[in-house]
Amino acid sequence: MSSIARSTLVRGPAACKVGSVALHSQAGVSLDFIIDAVPVQSDQYAEIDRLVAAKYAETSLTPVGALSAGLLSLLHPHQTPALGGSLLGAADAAFIVHTKAGQKITLANHGLWSPPNVRLSATRTAFSSAAVFRHGLKDSTAPDAAGAYYAIASEAWSAAAYPLSAAAIAAGAVSASVGATPVTSQEGFELSATYNWQPVPDDNCGVVDWTLDTVAAAISFTPSAGTEAGLLALMPFGQDVGTSVRSGADFTVTSANGLTMAIHDAFLLRGPLRFGRTTLRQGQLAFAGLAKITADVPGAVYTLSLA
Repeated sequence: MSSIARSTLVRGPAACKVGSVALHSQAGVSLDFIIDAVPVQSDQYAEIDRLVAAKYAETSLTPVGALSAGLLSLLHPHQTPALGGSLLGAADAAFIVHTKAGQKITLANHGLWSPPNVRLSATRTAFSSAAVFRHGLKDSTAPDAAGAYYAIASEAWSAAAYPLSAAAIAAGAVSASVGATPVTSQEGFELSATYNWQPVPDDNCGVVDWTLDTVAAAISFTPSAGTEAGLLALMPFGQDVGTSVRSGADFTVTSANGLTMAIHDAFLLRGPLRFGRTTLRQGQLAFAGLAKITADVPGAVYTLSLA
């Protein structure tokens, strides 16, 4: 019969690091190495092979820990988007995944592919979904070269090198308003930002970068108070067809922990009213935002700041 040695069972947590910013996860870190391959087809035999077309990796984790300006900048770098810009940047910046068991994986570079949702609630921490980082080919390196994408080394874990700052984790009371109209929520307010990217291919090297195409943001919540008329007053229902949905109002949410989030020219296009014996009148609302225009120039799509 076959057997297995428990010493060969590799497991345990990890933390990540970019520069001086340490990243801890609420429920584990996922690092996926991905190969895109093009099928080779034969009319008689169907698929007979595949050719490697691109290689990259993705790291995902739902962050937890004390808030800092550096952490917000890392996790939400395109609040004021430079459309047409590079995911990986002009120079490589390494991304480290270090296991408590003593293995250190250094990805050659990183870019924030998908930011985590930010949730402001009196009883919950700030991040409610995974941040996804993408890692590509090392700059000026052939795709079959050693270290072109990553390096693995044995290095003892040091908690001091990856500070969690657990004592500084805080939530706190939340206030919110759409323009001058205050709003309340049953379970907090959640900001979601969406980044869309387009690949930059090279015939010999595969995909060598990605270009920022669009950025969008929204804030969603389920009101804890509100009437039918109050909901309709938040919508552009009284406007004529063909008029702009820009409201001129920011949707701003502030937490006692010092974190403020906002979307600009917030507008609501779907107003759910619910009728039931134990159901509150207003359903979940999702306000979208548009790039803030200053001196006729579009700027920030959304804003995160820490006092």
